[in-house]
Amino acid sequence: MQFKSFQKFVIHYGLPVLLIIFSLHSCELVDEEDSNAPFQADEYEPNDTRNESANINLSKDIVATIFPEEDVDYYEFQTENTNEWDRVQFDLSSISEDLEIQIVVYDENGEKVFDDQSGTPGANLTSTFETKGGTYYVEVKSRWGGEIGTYTLNIKNLNYNDEYAPNDSRDGAYDLGTLPADNIEGVLVSGDEEDWFKFSTANDGIWDYVQFDVTEVAEDLEITMEVYDAEGEKVFTEDPSNPGANLSHKMATSGGTYWVKIKERWGDDSKSGNYTLNVANLDANDDYEFNDSKNDAHDLGTTPISGIQGTIIYNPGDDDWYMFESASDAAFTVSLTDLDEDLEAVLEIEDASGENNYSTTNSNPGADIVVNTDDISEIIPEAGGIYYVKVKGRWDGDRGDYTLAVDQ
Repeated sequence: MQFKSFQKFVIHYGLPVLLIIFSLHSCELVDEEDSNAPFQADEYEPNDTRNESANINLSKDIVATIFPEEDVDYYEFQTENTNEWDRVQFDLSSISEDLEIQIVVYDENGEKVFDDQSGTPGANLTSTFETKGGTYYVEVKSRWGGEIGTYTLNIKNLNYNDEYAPNDSRDGAYDLGTLPADNIEGVLVSGDEEDWFKFSTANDGIWDYVQFDVTEVAEDLEITMEVYDAEGEKVFTEDPSNPGANLSHKMATSGGTYWVKIKERWGDDSKSGNYTLNVANLDANDDYEFNDSKNDAHDLGTTPISGIQGTIIYNPGDDDWYMFESASDAAFTVSLTDLDEDLEAVLEIEDASGENNYSTTNSNPGADIVVNTDDISEIIPEAGGIYYVKVKGRWDGDRGDYTLAVDQ
């Protein structure tokens, strides 16, 4: 438009039209400037509060922007693990060079459960936290609240737990079946996790040892092992000597079903790692079981008798009963020799009626016991007579090997 024509236009239409023209031109200038701005609001906005969180899928790249300076971004996500401990990993990458990033994670009640920050402008950030599953919210923001820039967020489950999970309660214990249970490769994802296993012993009514070994423990993990019986009573606890230490325990039992619990000793959320569990019967008892009562006494035949290698697994409980027939009415000698050095034993002799009996013990652990019927009045040898011998530990917990003989 020529200047004279423009003058006539203004004179004819007045100042208001001139102001409209300049306003439209100013808007064009603002739009042009905005189109050249370094950052723009991303597609997930508005998500500046937890209530406005953008719902996102796991393992998907979220490309977003901190803009303007006071902007914070909230995202809502659901873990893939339900009632099973796992690690969730947050990866923040492609961060603008001036942006020092920070994340804060909240549970479904809005309680903060985890936070981390990059520490260096433009640096990537990878963080993990342990969870049993659920809905969470992650807040992404400038650490100091003054920088703007872009970032890429990716959240995923790591499927970090072992094949036996979920087994973090007695009722949910993983059933290992009948022993042995070899090379159970477990993982404690968090100090809050407990690994429960159920098993049955191979010995049915026969006293034996069950051996527990926890090996290949992660170097910063302090593992405690607890064993419970069928009534839910704790049988024993084995604690580590230091982080990464292996555990070993030998338990005496006459058979049954048990539960073993593996956990981090102090319940430290930051402690996690691998371990290997082995549980086995040792088949440690003698060849004369089951003979824990007079009715089940092992028949040794007719005197003389020698070389009976017996074992007491545990006292009270593992009583070894034997019966024999006297070849004549001559005196006979019952002896216990080759006792384990810490075994304090009791030797009892009685006739078939049970009314006539004699009992003695060794004076010192590991000492021999020798009884000759000529020296006692309670037992009278008769040809063809049936007699019983019982061997047991003197005190609770006494155990060990011995050799029994009857000479006549």
